[in-house]
Amino acid sequence: MADRLGNGLMPVLEGAREQVLPPLAVALEQLAWRLTFEYHDERSDQLLWQFHVVAEALVREQGEQHLMWLVSALNLRALYATECKQFERALELAAEAVRRGRALLDDPEGSTRLLGALNTLGVVLSYLGRHDAAVEAFGEVGRLADDTTDGSPPWSRSTGWRGNLAKELSMAGRHKEAATQFAQALAEARDRATRLPDTGRAELGTVLMMAGHSHLLTGRTVKAIALIEEGLPILRSLEAQRPGPHSRTLVRGLVMRATCALAQGDEATQMTVLDEAHRLCRRRAPHDPAIQLLLVDVLGMLYKLHTKRGEQRLALRAANGAVQLLLDQNGTDDGHRAQLLDALLTLDHAYADFHAPDRATATLETALALYEDGVRSPTYDELDRSDLLNRRGNRRAAAGDHSGGLADLTEAVRLRRAAAERDPAKQLRLALTLNDLANYELVDRPQRAVDTLEEALHILRAEHRRGTVSTYKLVGTLMNLASALRHAERPDKSLDVIEDALASWKPVASTSRQDQELLAMLWTCRAQTLYALNRTADTLHAADRALAVYERLTRDGHPPVDSATFGLALVRRGTAVLDLHSGDKEKLRDGAHTLLNALQLAARLGWQDLAAAALAALQEAGIEVTAGQPLPPHR
Repeated sequence: MADRLGNGLMPVLEGAREQVLPPLAVALEQLAWRLTFEYHDERSDQLLWQFHVVAEALVREQGEQHLMWLVSALNLRALYATECKQFERALELAAEAVRRGRALLDDPEGSTRLLGALNTLGVVLSYLGRHDAAVEAFGEVGRLADDTTDGSPPWSRSTGWRGNLAKELSMAGRHKEAATQFAQALAEARDRATRLPDTGRAELGTVLMMAGHSHLLTGRTVKAIALIEEGLPILRSLEAQRPGPHSRTLVRGLVMRATCALAQGDEATQMTVLDEAHRLCRRRAPHDPAIQLLLVDVLGMLYKLHTKRGEQRLALRAANGAVQLLLDQNGTDDGHRAQLLDALLTLDHAYADFHAPDRATATLETALALYEDGVRSPTYDELDRSDLLNRRGNRRAAAGDHSGGLADLTEAVRLRRAAAERDPAKQLRLALTLNDLANYELVDRPQRAVDTLEEALHILRAEHRRGTVSTYKLVGTLMNLASALRHAERPDKSLDVIEDALASWKPVASTSRQDQELLAMLWTCRAQTLYALNRTADTLHAADRALAVYERLTRDGHPPVDSATFGLALVRRGTAVLDLHSGDKEKLRDGAHTLLNALQLAARLGWQDLAAAALAALQEAGIEVTAGQPLPPHR
């Protein structure tokens, strides 16, 4: 229908315009509203523009008595831009709709369009974080609604404007006022749901979600869950009866319920509701650009949950899906490109966790191009060129481009050193980049890596005393320094540093996966240093301590986060067993089995250095491994 109307529009306008334009405006308004906000049709943007053209023609050729059509067209375009997260464009359109619509206050039908424009303006201001201004907009809707309309548009009813007003009062920190407004809105919505179930149930579901969101933002998770759980069955029922009109509100409610589950550490519930949201988005996304953007948010939450659970393949699939959705939309506005930048940064992390540094590097190339084109991240407030170079340097070096990685990291250090000189509060960011740079200086400039890490540690110790740096970060840097000292052929000093790190970490390490992983890495580093000192028995003891931690970590079936370090612990143990028990066949078999496990791990992950170390130890013990030889399962 929209195509036929669009194809026939210009011939009609060339005909009897004076008689045709008014009824055409009526038809276009109704059709634009239904396609955009009931059926979420992909042709909405074209149809809304056609409605705008007709409305402007009416006002220009037949006078201000047709102004309400122009206000309506501006408002509908603003709403559509909001749904597509084009907030600056939406603000411009909504403000113009309100400006023109103020002339309609004395016209009962026209004033309804003004209230709609004020409501849209409040919504856009909220998305832009201007909550005090949004309070004013929704407050004006409330003040005008009783005097100017019969309450038929949902935004002009108390349940509509009062719910929006309460949400913005909450966002503005005016929680007592918000609670009063929400209580009244909920009471009225429940009454309407009883008297007028066809329309009232939808209003009740929406107000419940808004109230739940308000409680969630203020940390009252239990209360938020109660309201959301009351609203979700209503919205599910409405969606089942008529797919489409309530899909967005239902998805947002499911996302809020997942956020509550995250706050309570309830991974099972979080996964259940995210899976439901994901399936709903997949069904509706082909018909609704706004649902596509909600799907990006759902995929982002799935990425975080899969990452937390150690499910790297699923995490990568979610992150890549979000980027592909945004690329397919090919949006050119700032909001869309900012969302794409954030999604690319997430995908970079996913590729890094999946040991695909070459793909992570390519992803960062796109992100850096967006940044240098003026796009800024809405999530990472302090993201700048040094951050992106820091990331890309790490990925390039890990992918084998050692010189390229060093060049990026050296430039990142230069930028951050200059920033720290201007603002001492940025010293910490400099220290973290120095730490990364030192990791790759180890290859051929170990003493320079030592100097770099000592500079980083000087900053980190000062920040740790102030309470701005965790013990985790400090201990991790001490471990890196111990490794650098060992590469610089100063193993005695390396051992002192790693003992300091272990003494600092063992008393404070929790049972969390991250903390235990660091403990295992420290024991592995100690084993490496003791091996360099030819203290074989102590090397075996340290390697066994590391592997005992890794064994606890892998009992749930997930691989360790840092599989390369796990492999090094296997190599050190296997080598030490072979060195200590050269005459004991059973022990030799045990040591060889451990080294073969390390070799199998290296082959699976593509770690050439680890494979070379395992092969060298096996060959030194007189054990030959040929290509294609079957390897035993992991120990």
